[in-house]
Amino acid sequence: MAENKQSVFTVERTTFQFKGRNCYSYFITGMLRGKPVKAEVEAQDIAGYEILDILFGDGGEAELHVTPFEFKDDSGAVIAGNRYSVASADENGEIIECPVKAKGPTDKMLLNYFASQMSERG
Repeated sequence: MAENKQSVFTVERTTFQFKGRNCYSYFITGMLRGKPVKAEVEAQDIAGYEILDILFGDGGEAELHVTPFEFKDDSGAVIAGNRYSVASADENGEIIECPVKAKGPTDKMLLNYFASQMSERG
């Protein structure tokens, strides 16, 4: 089974207008063959956006934790991937995490690439 080593990245947020309301988008920046790229993440459900707003507070950055997982399904096939969560410490130092997902397939590819590059560097 896969080693459960977690990678940590900085996730940023920026505002955009949607139907007259200020909303946030969340992204991680990195390099792909020498070019800057962004991978977007989003809350896994509607309630998650409120939690993300609380975790970011007044800041524009938080931590993105990438945790690999691996398990065998009922047929014995190995399923492997990454879990993503935005994390922030509360006033007592306790870490609170909100699960997020890649916004689309290209974002997922970039997140996996960033995580693999991080694990290769040690």
